[in-house]
Amino acid sequence: RGASGIDGIVATATGAAVLSDKPVTLLIGDLAVFHDLNSFQLIRKSKTPIVTVIVNNGGGDIFSHLPVKNLPKNQFDTLFKTPQNLNFEYLAALFELPYAPVKTLQELRAFYKEALRMNKSVLIDAIALLKPEERARLTVRIVGSAYQGQEHFEADIHAHIARLGLGDV
Repeated sequence: RGASGIDGIVATATGAAVLSDKPVTLLIGDLAVFHDLNSFQLIRKSKTPIVTVIVNNGGGDIFSHLPVKNLPKNQFDTLFKTPQNLNFEYLAALFELPYAPVKTLQELRAFYKEALRMNKSVLIDAIALLKPEERARLTVRIVGSAYQGQEHFEADIHAHIARLGLGDV
């Protein structure tokens, strides 16, 4: 979906889960979540588990890797990064999803493994775990593999975290 914009990513992931009848992991930025909040109702109603991992980094950080990054900070933040400062615990509560805020990669690994064992939809709020340049490298590489299935997606996440020197998963 990234090439088409950020609207509808949650709905698309839910559709993939429902059609495949297999659990799906959705790695998504906080700004993209903001643009598709209503689709969490689809996750709530889905019989197929969707583990949503929100990269909560305070807005559209991907734009900091494009030429627009050279704008004055106030213009860049207002026009591109557009931080929303949302508390996703309320989103999880609204749609009756288990919620796990994580601040370390160890917590992310633990909650992610637990979410897979639970066999139900879960929202994991990964609060600014990686530096911007690490997030960009990881995002660029794994986005292309996400559509290939959960096994490929998870393997790619694990491999790239290891390559970034952030430990084993």
